[in-house]
Amino acid sequence: MRVGLAALLLAAAVPSLADTAADLRLLDDIERAGFAFFRDEAHPVTGLVPDAACADGSGNGGVANVAGSGFALAAFTVADARGWMARTQVVLRVRGMLRFLATQAPHEHGFFYHFLDMETGARAWESEASSIDTGLLLCGALTARQYFGDPEISQLATTLYERVDWPWMLNGRQTLCQGWTPEKGFTRYRWEGYAEHMGMYLLGIGSPTYPLPAACWSAWRREPVGTYAGLTFIECPPLFAHQYAHAFVDFRGQRDAVADYWRNSVFATLAQREMCASLQAEFPYYSTNLWGVTSSQAASGYKAWGGPPRTMFTNALDGTLVPCAPGGSIPFAPRECLDALRAMQTQFGDRIWKKYGFVDAFNPHTGWVANDVLAIDTGITLLMAENYRSGLIWERFMRNAEVRDAMMRVGFQRSALTKGATSSLFTTAHQRFDAPRQATARRLPCPEEKWSWQTLDAASRESVFDGDGVVWLRFAFAWDATNLHFRAEVTDPDVRSEMPPPLIYKQDCVELFVNPSNTALQWHGTNDMQFGFAVTNKCWEWFGGRHLERACVEPVTNGYRVMAAIPWALLGLQPRAGLVLGISPALNSISHQDEPAMLLNWRWKKTGAGVFQLGTVTLE
Repeated sequence: MRVGLAALLLAAAVPSLADTAADLRLLDDIERAGFAFFRDEAHPVTGLVPDAACADGSGNGGVANVAGSGFALAAFTVADARGWMARTQVVLRVRGMLRFLATQAPHEHGFFYHFLDMETGARAWESEASSIDTGLLLCGALTARQYFGDPEISQLATTLYERVDWPWMLNGRQTLCQGWTPEKGFTRYRWEGYAEHMGMYLLGIGSPTYPLPAACWSAWRREPVGTYAGLTFIECPPLFAHQYAHAFVDFRGQRDAVADYWRNSVFATLAQREMCASLQAEFPYYSTNLWGVTSSQAASGYKAWGGPPRTMFTNALDGTLVPCAPGGSIPFAPRECLDALRAMQTQFGDRIWKKYGFVDAFNPHTGWVANDVLAIDTGITLLMAENYRSGLIWERFMRNAEVRDAMMRVGFQRSALTKGATSSLFTTAHQRFDAPRQATARRLPCPEEKWSWQTLDAASRESVFDGDGVVWLRFAFAWDATNLHFRAEVTDPDVRSEMPPPLIYKQDCVELFVNPSNTALQWHGTNDMQFGFAVTNKCWEWFGGRHLERACVEPVTNGYRVMAAIPWALLGLQPRAGLVLGISPALNSISHQDEPAMLLNWRWKKTGAGVFQLGTVTLE
C-alpha cells in the first residue's frame, strides 16, 4: 500500500513549510515534469535512464549515467506515493532496472562504470568504474528496497549493495579512489575533501559484507572553512556538493565530532544567494530572487562552477543560471529557493520550461538556453522537492539499518535544529608548524638531516584542498641572522612549466604565503607576500611584483626541488628565537593551462573577503 503522505508531512519537520497554493503548484509541476523524464526516457528493456535528453522530449544520446539511474529508482517511489503511475507498472519498472544491473551490467568489484550504453549496458566513453556514481545508484536502490516491500526488489537491491568491495576502492589508503579503469587502474583522484560523498562513505562503513573501517569517515578533510555574508561553512563551490548526500541521508538534527552538515548546507545555499546578488553590477539579472549556480551545461561546454568562493579560470561565471541549484536546496532555504524558481519560470516562461521542466541551464544575459535536461540535475531537484513536501526519501532511506549503524559508528549525535551562532557548526584545532633554528653562519644548502620536514600530500590532514596521491611535496624551514630559509621537494611525474614569472601560478609550481605579523594575510596586503617557485628557475613574489634574488629551482627525477633564502629585511622583521610568522606553503599541479588538476595548501583558512588565516612557523 502507498505511504501515507499526510502522516509523513506532519513528521517531516522541515523549516518554513510552503503553504501557499502557488508554492504547492510550483512544487507539483517541478516534480511531475521531472518524473516524466525518468518515465519516458528510460530504456524499455534495461530500465537505464540517459545522462541527458532533449528538454522537449525529442530524443536522447543513448548513454546512461549510473547515478542518474539511482535518482530514477527513488523517483519511482515518489510517483507511486503520489499516484502518478499505476503501482503494478512502477514495480515492474523498478524490478526490471535492478534485475538488469544485478545480472547483466558490467561491474568491477561491484562498482559500475560511470556511463553505460542504455541498450546493452556496455561501458561507454571509456568511463571509469565510479565510486560516487555507484554510491548514488545504491542510495536509490536501497530507498526502493525499503519503500516497496517487494521480495524481488529487496533481494536485487541487497545483492547490488552487498557485492560492492569497498576496501578494494581504497587502494591501500584511508580515502576512496574516485574510480578505476581497465587501462590505467585506479585514478589518482580521491574523495578526500568535502564534497558530495558522505552518503557513499556511510554505505561503505555500514556494509555487512565488505565494510570500510570507521576511521575512513574522519580521513577526509572538512576544509576549507570560509565566511561569506556572515555565514561560516565548509566550502565547495558547486552547490550540488552540498545537496546530493542530503537527498537520501537525513542529517537534520544531528552532527559528528566536526560539523553539523545540514546547517552547513543551509549556510552554503544562503551564501550563494548573497554572492549572486552581489554580482548584479556584473550580471544585471542576478538578484536575491534570481540566483543559482552549480555544475551544469553552458554555452561553452560543461562547467563545474559555483561559489562562494566564486569559481575562476575555466569555470569562471558568465551570468548563467542553473535551476537545479536552488531546486536541490529547497529543504535548506525553502522561501529563498522557491522564490528563485518561480522568478525563473515567470520571467522566462517556455523559453526555459519544457516537457521535462526547467532546462539544465540558461543565460539571461546572452539569450543562450540549454537544449537538454540532465538526469542528475533533474533528479536532485525532484527528490529534494519531495523531501521538503513530505520527507518521503529521507524516511524510507533511513530505514536501512546499515546506514543508521554507520552513523552511530562514526559518532553522529543528536543536536538542536534551532538556529544559533555559526561557531557551533565546527570543532577546530590550533594550526602550527615549528621550524628548527640554524646556526647564524649556515647557508643553503643545509644538510637534510638538520631540517625538520613536513609532508603535504593527498592523505595529509595538513592539506586544505584536494590532492591525488601521485603529486606531493615535503617542505621545511630554517633561519639565520640574514634569511628565512625555505626548502620544498616536489614529486610530480608530469611537470608543466611554460609561463613567464608573473604567470607561473598557471603552471606547476610551489607557492609560499607569508604573513610576517602572524595576524591574518590580506590579499595583496602591503606587508604580506606570495612567493612562487617553478621549474626553469622562476622565482617570483606577486604582491610586490618582484623577483626573489636568492632562490633556485632544480629539476630532479620525477619532480623538482626548491631552495630559497628570504631576507628578513624583505619581511620587515628582526629574527629571534620564539618569533612566530604566519605561513602557508602550497603545491599546484596543472593538467593544462589555467586549469589546476589539483592543489595542496597547508593551513589556509578564509576568514573574510580577501582575508586568510595561515599556519605558523616558530623560530626555535
